[in-house]
Amino acid sequence: MSPPTRRRRLLLAAPAVGYGALILLLSSRPGTDLPGVGIPYGDKGLHVVEYFLFGVLLLLPLRGFGWQGRAFVLAAGLAFAAFDEAFQGTVPDRIGDAADVAADVAGLLLAVALDATVHSARTAAKPS
Repeated sequence: MSPPTRRRRLLLAAPAVGYGALILLLSSRPGTDLPGVGIPYGDKGLHVVEYFLFGVLLLLPLRGFGWQGRAFVLAAGLAFAAFDEAFQGTVPDRIGDAADVAADVAGLLLAVALDATVHSARTAAKPS
């Protein structure tokens, strides 16, 4: 399968942009508007899932860039997570939390590891 064209990459980037906007929209809600998860530090699992999905979406337009694309996803995702937590610090009844950023990075790492594993398996399965 050949890598996507430039136009196709832009179209594939749209879901990641939309999802990032959704993350910021949800982050702009005051803390009093947010439901609890019912267990201490339970939101960390939600952060892992949220950023795993974000990582998968960020990877879509970068197919064919190998480790450089994955490194970009990690760097961009980390920068976005840090910005999101800093932004939350400006919202009433919200705080920016370094542990949330760590959970976000864990989700990104899972997405990148899955992508690398799938790529490696596909490469190994191709006939020489």
